[in-house]
Amino acid sequence: MALNKMYNRHGNLFHRPFKRFKVNDDTQFCQLMVYVHVNAQKHQLVKNSKNYKWTSYHSFISNSPTLLEREYVFGIFGSKEQFFAFHETQAEYYYTINDSMDD
Repeated sequence: MALNKMYNRHGNLFHRPFKRFKVNDDTQFCQLMVYVHVNAQKHQLVKNSKNYKWTSYHSFISNSPTLLEREYVFGIFGSKEQFFAFHETQAEYYYTINDSMDD
């Protein structure tokens, strides 16, 4: 608050203009999951998104207790195996070709 008063500004000091939108269907949800899980690789924070520990991907592949509704999410993808297969195929597409979700 002190910096806001000093510089006659308001709002969060570290605010960034995040975009948000309503997820309307399962297809959009699946694409969004891949986007979240491979974004670090796309922006070259890691060479392989599976090595980036700050996504929920590791919770999905783990058998440890979690608040994530794994079975529900796997059901949207069709199965656990299809969840992983979709990530493999779509991740490559996302970080090499498709920039539309970053716009």
